[in-house]
Amino acid sequence: MKAAVFYSKDDVHIEDIPKPSIGPGELLLKVAAVGLCGSDIDKIMYEAVPPGTVLGHEVVGTVAVLGEGVESFRIGERVVVAHHAACEECHYCVCGSFSKCSLFRSTNLHPGGFAEFIRVPEPNVRLVAFAIPDDIAYERIIFTEPLACCVRAIERTRLQPGDIVLIIGMGAIGLLFTQLVKLQGAKVIGSDPLTDRLEFAKGFGADVVINPSLDPLEDLVREATEGRGVDTIISTVASQPVLDQALSLVRDGGMIHFFAGKRGGLNVSLDINELYEREVGIITTYSSSPRALREAFRLIAEGEIRTEELISHRMPLSEVLEGVRMMVRHEARKVYFEVAP
Repeated sequence: MKAAVFYSKDDVHIEDIPKPSIGPGELLLKVAAVGLCGSDIDKIMYEAVPPGTVLGHEVVGTVAVLGEGVESFRIGERVVVAHHAACEECHYCVCGSFSKCSLFRSTNLHPGGFAEFIRVPEPNVRLVAFAIPDDIAYERIIFTEPLACCVRAIERTRLQPGDIVLIIGMGAIGLLFTQLVKLQGAKVIGSDPLTDRLEFAKGFGADVVINPSLDPLEDLVREATEGRGVDTIISTVASQPVLDQALSLVRDGGMIHFFAGKRGGLNVSLDINELYEREVGIITTYSSSPRALREAFRLIAEGEIRTEELISHRMPLSEVLEGVRMMVRHEARKVYFEVAP
């Protein structure tokens, strides 16, 4: 079968690799399309995975082969599936730390979504695979996994109706967050240095949009919050300047949520006494959970979250590297690779 195989940040190309075989309880999925995630981009640009790796995990496709004992799907059925499956039973899962579950960390799609076929392990089939209704396009439902990551982040954030939330970074993830925050009855201030992103964000419900390179962000935030600062900040970017800015904009007792890391590591400095005296919380969210995936699937299927419009570029799998470069240059909002009709 064909797959886009990583060798370096300058070499991701199509080659023939063996089609995976499956065991009991598993699925062989014929990949129809795969979304390009920010984590894929980081792994390629920072060369953070071994040469020969097949990346990609935002996958939709059709069932090609059923493993022994699989009764919940049928041949030819359209499916969206996540790459990790938490058990929902261990100490970590019961405490809500799903991404630390040993099953979560051991499950994955083989060889990866940038391929014509993938093996879906039994836990993924059982816990995080969903049959796609006939009236829902792949372009909509392919956002199930990234939306689920945002759903779990919202679950971990103390949002109340009427809160004012600052979202830093209005790319595709920022726009998913915008819609989820609005569903919670909160108001959204969107911040991004790219003007076209801000215009797009207005159409997704952002109440106020600010370009921090052109507008006095702190003054506008204070004006919008009667001088308090925002109740919550969700940042899709991780850096020292963003942390400093967040601390200056969040209200006393507020929450800063980093939905971002930094490949290669990032040491930041902050005044622990400021956090202590102001009672400001800082939390992070890394991934989704089976519960969040079920909710994300429902939100998309029932039309509560708009997703298809977030796709700016549809490309063949042979152009993975060009898709990555377009994202790095901020020329694309979301890249959707078409693998099979």
